[in-house]
Amino acid sequence: MDTSAARTSRPLVGWLLGLGATLAVLACHLAGWFDRAELITVDWRFRNFSAAPVETGIVHVDIDDRSLEEIGRWPWPRETLAGLVDVLRECGAERIALDIILPEPQEVRYVSAAGDIHAAAEKVLGIAPPRAVFDDAELAAAMARAGNVLLPLHVDLGAPAPRDPPAAKVGEALRKNPAASFQAVLVSALPGRDESVRDAAFDEVRRAYLRQRALAELDRRVLPCDVKEGANPTGQVVPPLVTFARSCRAAGFVTMQPDADGAVRRIPLLLGAEGRIYPQFALAAAADWMGATHGGEGGIVRQGDSVRIGFLDGTSRTVPVDESGRMTIYWPRGRKGDDGHAHVPARAVVAPWQARRQAADNACLGRLVALELAATLGQQDLLEQFALADRLDQQRQALRLQRRRTELFDPAAVPPPDDALAAREQAVERKLTELTGKMLAELSFYLDPLPADDPARAKIVAARDMLRRIDAENARLESLARQEARRIGAVVSGKVCLVGSNATGAADFVPTAVGERTPGVVVHAGILNTILSGRFVRRAPPAADAALILLAGALVSWIAARKPILLAALPLLAVLGAATTLLNALVVFARLDTLAVLIAPPAAMVASFLVVSAYRQLTEERARRRIRGLFANALSPELVDRLLADPSMARLGGEKRELTCFFSDLEGFTPLSERLGEQRTVQVLNRYFDRMTDVIQNRRGGYLNKFLGDGLFVFFGAPVFQEDHPHRAVHAALDCRRELDALNREFAEQFGPGVRLSCRVGIATGTVMVGNCGSSSRMDYTAIGDTVNLASRLEGANKFFGTHILAAGGAWQAAASDEFLVRPLGQALVVGKVEPVEVWHVADYAADAPEAVRRAFADFAEGVAMYARREFRDAARRFEQALAALGDDQTAALYLDLCRRFADSPPPDDWTPAIRLTDK
Repeated sequence: MDTSAARTSRPLVGWLLGLGATLAVLACHLAGWFDRAELITVDWRFRNFSAAPVETGIVHVDIDDRSLEEIGRWPWPRETLAGLVDVLRECGAERIALDIILPEPQEVRYVSAAGDIHAAAEKVLGIAPPRAVFDDAELAAAMARAGNVLLPLHVDLGAPAPRDPPAAKVGEALRKNPAASFQAVLVSALPGRDESVRDAAFDEVRRAYLRQRALAELDRRVLPCDVKEGANPTGQVVPPLVTFARSCRAAGFVTMQPDADGAVRRIPLLLGAEGRIYPQFALAAAADWMGATHGGEGGIVRQGDSVRIGFLDGTSRTVPVDESGRMTIYWPRGRKGDDGHAHVPARAVVAPWQARRQAADNACLGRLVALELAATLGQQDLLEQFALADRLDQQRQALRLQRRRTELFDPAAVPPPDDALAAREQAVERKLTELTGKMLAELSFYLDPLPADDPARAKIVAARDMLRRIDAENARLESLARQEARRIGAVVSGKVCLVGSNATGAADFVPTAVGERTPGVVVHAGILNTILSGRFVRRAPPAADAALILLAGALVSWIAARKPILLAALPLLAVLGAATTLLNALVVFARLDTLAVLIAPPAAMVASFLVVSAYRQLTEERARRRIRGLFANALSPELVDRLLADPSMARLGGEKRELTCFFSDLEGFTPLSERLGEQRTVQVLNRYFDRMTDVIQNRRGGYLNKFLGDGLFVFFGAPVFQEDHPHRAVHAALDCRRELDALNREFAEQFGPGVRLSCRVGIATGTVMVGNCGSSSRMDYTAIGDTVNLASRLEGANKFFGTHILAAGGAWQAAASDEFLVRPLGQALVVGKVEPVEVWHVADYAADAPEAVRRAFADFAEGVAMYARREFRDAARRFEQALAALGDDQTAALYLDLCRRFADSPPPDDWTPAIRLTDK
């Protein structure tokens, strides 16, 4: 019979079924069924295991909630952005990336001169004309001064829409004449219409005109890009205003392309739109910044699975991309919303500019105060210079207004800078400064003749004091501006500054791998950090993912087809699943920078395990029924359940195994049964077997093999493996004795004192043959071997020694414990054995034995050792002491008699200390 008769399933069939389930999971993976779940695991890996370095050359300038509270609601006047750019330039920022789309012109503002030096200034300010603020010109000038500002543009990722006829005509007109005025283009695009009408068509042509001119300017600013294998066509481009496009250093698109679940994890690096190729905003910044240390940028090329940034010194940076040209953002690991880069609030950067603007307003106020003072003192020369300065300022404002209009709508008519006007203004300013200083120096000449209570004197003194306060305040503001600039410079000097919004109410938030609401500027920082670090995360090849899925499923199928399902296969499945996940995250991702499939391999493991388990459940149910029939009455329910859970534990066909065999028999039961009669004998015997079965099976986990008349044959360690089977057997023997004492008290009450049972137990440990034995029609799970016979002989040897529990030396050595009261009985030569065996008497639990008994057992043990050494007289004294303590002890008396006999007549030299037993 097969040694695995309890297992009826075929491992090869189970493995093939599991492999089929794995192939089904692979098909689902290839069909994209796991894509959304896979994206969740990608985010988990980035948040917990990312090894991306953090580039220290990136700094955020945050337009945050507090900046909006202090500076004003968004959008800010572009004059404020100009001030921010100026401060960053002053503080040494290497590059300034404004993540702010500026597609439309901002109207000219008119503001009054500010004055908060003294309440009396209100009267003076009342005569000051409002000041024109050209926000776009201020920002464009600041960008030109900095020379390192990068601007974003928006690219519609939808398919190119058919162009409206007027918009198409605008493009055609500007291609023919790039310097054509808006008026000329309007006539070309909308012929025959009233030029004074301002309707939707007019606005459409106006927007198209500004957009086409901005795109033409960007052609000279955007890095040269090329896509060797073509680019996906996209929709319309929304560029920055033409004046900004002319002043910026570089530009790139900020459009993001989310994954299927709406989160941004990958970003296209190059997009084709309207016949042009545009780089991504952060890619443009990275190429421009790295080019500064490599002789300049030489162009960006996509070829196959990478985008290469070339430099003029011959070096390059290769960025891996997927089949659609998208780079996976390698997010550094950190707290939620923290990308590891330095952050500076925009309010702190704007503060030096605000201080200087306040100083300029104070200077304007001072000029008005000086003007009023000159009028009071009759300083005609100074008044004429003030009037001349006002006329020149009006000319300059008119020229700026004309320049703004022509820059936007008539580039050919843009007036050249009026250097003569600028020189005259500078000369007048110098003259004003000279005459004002002279007037203030001569104030004492005017004040001395005037009485103290003269109103004119009070007016002159008030003007003088205000001018002094203005000078002091402006000195303080300049000192503050320099101090703040130094503090900011310590953070931004030599860095790429990304200016963008992270205010709570801003619309520029997107879900990413590291957060549900990530500011768009933080996404650009992640892209820039990835490119600058040169460490990229790649997607594993599809073939590698498929191989991983197949390997995981095949391995679990093999294990599930061969190992116990609940005790081995299921825990191993959990360990393999966890190990696969952690290996994927800690090694493949964190060390190898590769995103391998993470959901499908465990799914293949689970699917293959379930299929194989179902197959085994169906095929092994017969084995379970067989086991239940064999062992339900011979083992405890707990052990039967273990066998049912794993039928392979019961190797029914036969195997060699080390067991502990246990034989018990009732002493003197035959004459007792004759006195009791048949019915009462059966009652007594059944109650005895019930109690012994409970002890052996349920308490100590033994296998009750068979009833032998009034005896029991039990073994421990099979069919369920028990490492401590000798220990269990000794416990069972002592517990049976105690249970029998309790049962005898019940019999005494029921049948009288004459009904008393006493059992003898023999225990032996050794290797036996265990399994199903019997005929073809009837089988029995039993044990066969010398150890079984030895246990039976030891049970009978109790009569010879006058004991109740005897254990062979091998059994006692395996079960030895201080909790038992035992003594060695020396060597015995049992019937049927050629070699003597060590025999031990197990008397009781040590804790329950009196001290005198324990000392007597120690004396007895010494006596047995002396007897074996032929020290018969000394041994006799030990046995005498033991008899004195134990009273009627048959074994001690036996040894004492032998010692006295051998002391008088020593045995021959070939004598052995083994005691020969003549009865079975």
